[in-house]
Amino acid sequence: MKRVKASVVEASAQPLAAVLASARAGLGGRKSVGTVEGLDELAAALQKAAFPVFVFSGRQQGIFTLAMLQGLVSDLNRSRRATSLFLPSDDKAWGLLLASVWMTGFPPRTGFGTGKPVYDPRLANIGRMIAEREADLQLLVMDGDGDPPAQRRGLPLVAFLPTDRPAAGAAVTIKIGRAGIDHDGVFYSSRIGTLSAVNASAPSDRPPLSAVLRELADALTEREALPC
Repeated sequence: MKRVKASVVEASAQPLAAVLASARAGLGGRKSVGTVEGLDELAAALQKAAFPVFVFSGRQQGIFTLAMLQGLVSDLNRSRRATSLFLPSDDKAWGLLLASVWMTGFPPRTGFGTGKPVYDPRLANIGRMIAEREADLQLLVMDGDGDPPAQRRGLPLVAFLPTDRPAAGAAVTIKIGRAGIDHDGVFYSSRIGTLSAVNASAPSDRPPLSAVLRELADALTEREALPC
């Protein structure tokens, strides 16, 4: 196995989006207000590389950082082959995003107040909606460990949790099972790049969240046909 020594590009005092912007400008022969140490070494490495690949996870990176990375890869592809490899930092979160995209055409945060999906990250921000009193009921769904978010005063809370105990401050707590533990489930797997079936590791009588939501929907007297 051939060992390769990694070269470090230092830019700790700048946001990553600014670093990528400066690197992109420098590699393209354009001026930039920022400076990136090791840019010459990066340019030399890219010049020698037959097929450069940029690996990223997306953890704590904003949309501008990802957009600048995509722009850098696009610039390189004008004269050579280059690509990027996305390794999700959270398979469940990435699976949620993919499900939202193929069902609505948009990523979270997408709202349905008009009867059709509308992508608006600010308008559909749950925290903002609660803080600005645009909601009259809070639904909390958790199928894993961790502390639930703080309850908003004056706002009724209905909690769907994998627990036998009532949630603190909740008007109603509905017990649900955990996919892959209490019942079979389907998860996105970054190892194979697609969805995979997972058998229940500790089957129980706790119902899947989907079954509970279906029962609640069927109990409504006035409703339209559910999409799925």
